[in-house]
This record gives sequence, structure tokens and C-alpha cells, in this order.
Amino acid sequence: MHSATVQEAVWEARATAPRAPLTVERYVAQVRRLLRKAGLDGTDFRLVEVGWKHLTPTQMAEVWPRWQGYWERAALRPKTVGSSHNASPTLAWRAWRRKVPASRLRVAALLPDCCQAVLLTPRGYWVARALRRTTGRWAVALGCGTQALAALGHLCPELQRVAVRALAARGLDERGAVRLRARDLPWDAVAQEQARLAADKSGRVRILLAVRTKQTWGGVRAEVLAGGRVVDSVARALTPYPIRDLQTAVALAEGTSPQQLAAEKGWQLSRREAHQWCLSGAERPDAWYADFHKQPLLRSWAVADWYRRRSPAERAALTRARTLRAPDGTEMSFRYVDRIDELSPEDVAGVGVDRAFERAAERAGEAWMAEHRADYRIICQSTRRVYRSGAVRLLDTPAALVAEGAEMSHCVGTYVGMVEAGNCLIYSISTREGRSTLELSPRGELMQHRGKGNSSPPETNAKLVDHWIRRHT
Repeated sequence: MHSATVQEAVWEARATAPRAPLTVERYVAQVRRLLRKAGLDGTDFRLVEVGWKHLTPTQMAEVWPRWQGYWERAALRPKTVGSSHNASPTLAWRAWRRKVPASRLRVAALLPDCCQAVLLTPRGYWVARALRRTTGRWAVALGCGTQALAALGHLCPELQRVAVRALAARGLDERGAVRLRARDLPWDAVAQEQARLAADKSGRVRILLAVRTKQTWGGVRAEVLAGGRVVDSVARALTPYPIRDLQTAVALAEGTSPQQLAAEKGWQLSRREAHQWCLSGAERPDAWYADFHKQPLLRSWAVADWYRRRSPAERAALTRARTLRAPDGTEMSFRYVDRIDELSPEDVAGVGVDRAFERAAERAGEAWMAEHRADYRIICQSTRRVYRSGAVRLLDTPAALVAEGAEMSHCVGTYVGMVEAGNCLIYSISTREGRSTLELSPRGELMQHRGKGNSSPPETNAKLVDHWIRRHT
């Protein structure tokens, strides 16, 4: 009896003795031991410790499969528990206990830590809806608080994009460092765009807003829903014209007329012509204009329109073969129509065929002269001795030839190519009676000797040249 009494006293003392507190470390160890017995190993301690002070180790082991499945649905990177892309395990545990949808926590990382708890409230549905859109992260970056995000979540994606874009246009100085509330959003811009959506019967305004949203915040989707049907081209959904260029289609959907679109490309088409150009599906108005009017492809609309207005006799003059004699005596055959693309709008303004090409030749000649007027390359050499007094001077640079032609009023400035090719030598003759220009062949034969304006040279100059040539023959 005595031993039995002692044993009972020991048992009673053990039962009434205070138990050691269950620390979080012991709690995690016990839950892990129970999970290993159940064949569930490799658990992260941060997912286990959230149940401390809420469930016993046995209860935590029982609900673990459901809790782990919720975490995998709520986290963007479930294998990396401490990732900044995930919600905190504590927030996810509270959401799971309150039966909050896991998809709502996938946007928690976009919010500051102090604002993530709003996702557990009824307002969190609208906040998460706004954050899941492509403009959500930009709304947070622009300073929108949870109240403003909830207001954006009540809008459709297109109107939310309009609100965020208008908010970004305000500038940082107007927003300051204070979190924006719902009343701070640009509701006037939203109302204006909402009226456009309500008045649109074709659905193109909504598609345009969606496309512009994708262009601003990400790539453009290849397929859009238009009028209850899926189309293979975003551009085809935006405009009735068979246009595949998205930029052109967006411009037409925003209200730019085909005539304005052609004017932006430098072609002043009529309304009928611009409409037919868009209907043809051609990307460039110049190619369509040439095909439509059966004429050559020209770069300038002014020249193309000038060509279209020519009479049959003038068009025949354009296609007639002509002959041009070069300074070296060679002849070149050409047609105006083969060089019509060299005309500029200034050349064809109010003139006919011959005068237009004369203007073009004058303009090209002036440009050529300006280029060679600053060219001081040595392009020829002469073995003949010249007078020390400078009466006979070899013109051995393009700049010297051009200057001689301008001062003497003749065409020796165009002889640059012949001199550079070695076909002739040009000399400037100066005496008391005046100046003249001399052209010799490579063998020293006299080819031309001209005074100012292609007149006869002064008598003294002629005698000087005759004596100089005979002396070196």
C-alpha cells in the first residue's frame, strides 16, 4: 500500500506541475516531425510558424495540404518564400483564414507593406482589380493610394488607362509626396472618354483605346475582339480600309482623314483621290498616284501633278529624243521623260516643258559651280614653260577654271572633267590690252582662244600666244 500511494503522488505531482512554454522553435520542430511521418518533407519554416498561437501542432499538420495549396496559388514564386515578388506568409495566412481568393494576393507586392492589408477587406477586390491591369503598377508609381486604386478598379481597363495617362501628364509638382485619393483623379478626362465610348456604335473607339494601352504599357496583341468576331489584324479592326499598317490605322481611327494622311506624306490629294488611295490598300500615295493616272513614279506630288496636267503635245515633247553636244564635241542622246524625276516643285511652277527643264539645268549648274568653286585639287600639269611675268597662267584646279569662266563670261568652267581626264589644258592670258582664255591639246596644238564673252581675243594676246606656241613647238 505504501508503494502504491507514493506512485500516485508522483503521478499527481507530474500532472499538476507547470508545463514548459511551447516556443515557436519547438512548434516548428513538432509540426515538421508530424509532416515527415505523413511523408511531407522539405517544408519551409516560415510557412509553419504562422500557425503558432493559432493551431496546435497536430491541427497544423492536418490543415497543411490545404494551406500549402493556397500559398502556391497566392505567391508568384512559391518556392522562394522570402521573395519580394510574394506576399508575406503572415498576410497569406490571414487571407486564407478569412477565405480571401488567392488571386488577390498575387498583386500584393505592388503595394507598400503598410497598405497590403487592404487586400483582405472588401475594398481589396477593387484594388486588386486595378493592380492586375497593365496600368496598375504605373498608378502606384504615380502616387495613387488604396482609395484611388479602388476607384480605378471600378472603371473599365480603357478608362483606367485614360485616367493614368492624364494623371501622368499633370507633372510631379502638382501631385507632391501625398498619396492621391479618389477625388484627386482626373475625372474630367475620364468623363470625356466615357462619352466617346457611349457614342461609338462600331466599337472602334474601344479597340483604339485597347491598342493604345498596349502600345504604351506593353506589346500590341495580334488578335482583338471587334463586334463579336475575332479579327486577324488590329489595323483591320480599327478602319474599314484594307490597311495593314497599325500606325496609319490608328491615325484614321483617331479622326485623321485620308486627305490629311496623304498631306502628311507630302501629297496634296483631293478627297476622292485620298479615299481611293486608302481603298486600294497601297502603303505609299506616290505609287498609287502613278498607277491610277498611268504615269511614271515620281517622288514629288507637285511634279506628278504637273505631269498629269500636260497636254498630249507637251507629253510628246517629253518623250521626244534630243541631242546634247558636250564641250569635247561628243554628242549625247536623251529624253526629258527619263530625267523628269530630277525636277523640283520650283522648276515646274507655272511653266511648260522646255522652261521647266531649263530651270532644272540652271539649278543643277549653279549647284555644280558652287561645289567646284571650293575645290582646289591639282587636276593637271604642263611641261611648257610660262612667262615669269604671269602673262600665261595654267588653270590647274577646278576653282581656277570656274573663276575664269565667271570672270570671262564663257563656259570654260564646265571643262573641269575634260581637263581632269587629260583631254586639254586651259591657260589664262593677260596683257595690257586685256585678258583671254586659251585651250591647247595635250600635244600643244591650239584648239580655242577666246576673249571675254567668247569674243575674239585682243591682238596683243593673239601675238603672244602665237609666239609662245612656236617657241615650244
